[in-house]
Amino acid sequence: MTTKHTISVTAIIEYQGNFLFIKRRGDVSNFPGKRVFPWGKVELGEDVIQALSRELDEETGLQIAENYTLLSSYQFTREEDQSSSIGLVFLVHALNDEVVFDDESFSEYEWIQPEDILEYDSIYGMEAHVRNAIYALKHHQWIPRDWMSITHYQTNKESITKEYLKELQQN
Repeated sequence: MTTKHTISVTAIIEYQGNFLFIKRRGDVSNFPGKRVFPWGKVELGEDVIQALSRELDEETGLQIAENYTLLSSYQFTREEDQSSSIGLVFLVHALNDEVVFDDESFSEYEWIQPEDILEYDSIYGMEAHVRNAIYALKHHQWIPRDWMSITHYQTNKESITKEYLKELQQN
């Protein structure tokens, strides 16, 4: 028996100190009626940053800053087929709060204060991702999006120069 593995990406979207929470429709298979952060699977041919960008566009329509931060990871086994999923959670900053959400999967959305997350019917453990997001925001832990994916460098056989790396160390 071959075990199936998937990789998921989740976005904690911050705007003016609030985080975007979306409510899953009651008739969807995964987490019906639960409040979640936008997420989705990495598709064939994508790296995690490309998948995250695609999912953000599909699920929220928000304009997102070019800085991302990897916050945490998670793993779970699906009961129905014993497949394994690995998830990566990223902090992103929205440039506006004008959400155009995917109404095939979601019924509503709202921007919440981080300390209010425990008041919502959400997936167990989401408060840990919020804790990590608060820490990253407080300590200014942003990384440029194009630095998080090296697929472009690999595909185009590009490299970073020795001089550039020395300059990074000096600044």
